[in-house]
Amino acid sequence: MVIYLQLACAWLASSLLNGIGVEVEREGTRILSTCGRGFSLDVASSCSGMRSMLALVLLASGLACFSRMPWFRGVLLVTAALPLALFANVLRIATVALVAAGWGQAVCGPFHDLSAFALFTLDVMGLTCIASRLERV
Repeated sequence: MVIYLQLACAWLASSLLNGIGVEVEREGTRILSTCGRGFSLDVASSCSGMRSMLALVLLASGLACFSRMPWFRGVLLVTAALPLALFANVLRIATVALVAAGWGQAVCGPFHDLSAFALFTLDVMGLTCIASRLERV
């Protein structure tokens, strides 16, 4: 399953980058560019988003159990965690590529690590908003 997530994230991130004007090519899980300073990024198995997806699903399960929402709304919340985590991972890959294109690949190391925490925080905030909406309905 991890390889499918890697491929999907690489495809979606390269599509997003091309859509905003950063010309990239995708070769499997690698994203290559000659624009700006040029870069080559590989969506490794550890960057597939599997860990954040699992953490978000577990958090959604806990929220569903302790919020006293009906079971079908809890299932909706847990299901919503999957595309939310995928979207955040694609956004993270695209932003790392934008940093690489603008400032060079050497800057990507610290940004890569910090962006994981920032985007997971946005994931949790999004999940909390969805849970809040589902409780009100």
